[in-house]
Amino acid sequence: MAQVRIINSHRKNAGEIIAPDNIELNSKVYVWMSFFGPKGDTGDMVIEFKKNDVTWKAAPMTVTGTTRYRTWAHYKFGKAGDWTISIKRIDEENGRSVVLKEIMVKVQ
Repeated sequence: MAQVRIINSHRKNAGEIIAPDNIELNSKVYVWMSFFGPKGDTGDMVIEFKKNDVTWKAAPMTVTGTTRYRTWAHYKFGKAGDWTISIKRIDEENGRSVVLKEIMVKVQ
């Protein structure tokens, strides 16, 4: 995973980077990511927004046949506290997910 940012806009260069320990309650944030993969390869990924081990949103996506891929998912944090944003790759062969990156955030 080359790059993951938490920003306040779905456009990478238009938004300001938000510190993970300072997300305002009821604010809508975007998890923007850019990565490289083998050309011609396909795979499924999901971005999960969790609080206290409960998934509040899961944003699935399919990455298809490109060497560079960019995507984003958004969420409006309506509850204060500690949250985890997980980016996972789905392994179809054994039906499991592999965590590629986890970001701990604090909503105040």
